[in-house]
Amino acid sequence: MPDALPLRVQSALDRWYLHRPRRARPLLNRRVAVFTFDSWTGAPVGAGMRALPSEVHQMLFVAEGLDIELHIAPSAEGFALSGQLFGPGADGRVELAVLDRGGGAPSRRSVTLDTASEFRMEGVSRGTCLVTVYLGGDEIVLPPINVGLQHDAIGP
Repeated sequence: MPDALPLRVQSALDRWYLHRPRRARPLLNRRVAVFTFDSWTGAPVGAGMRALPSEVHQMLFVAEGLDIELHIAPSAEGFALSGQLFGPGADGRVELAVLDRGGGAPSRRSVTLDTASEFRMEGVSRGTCLVTVYLGGDEIVLPPINVGLQHDAIGP
């Protein structure tokens, strides 16, 4: 049999290079944040001091050198979730998923961090929420948070 023309051989090689499997992109480095502080747990108060209950719920989480502070406060449209990240600065975003009590898919929305690594979301509805922070190649997952409930702030 005669050899294929060099042009045809090169065309076949070009198609193979074009359609060959590419290296998979690196996956996100997933970290789980640890719950460390809750303003509603009733910290001990010194003798003769009074502690007034607050409507604003403050929580602190730690994830390998990164501190995440969250505030949940009542607002006109439900609740406002705000917070700040303390640690190595990077561009990122915060995603909030509100779990549907009917078992449907969670509603998701996200906001980007500002230059001070702060964020704010208005109109958060009452219920169990999942907060995930995306920083560079890292994904930081916080434990489930019950928004709008005085007791059992962490967990479903």
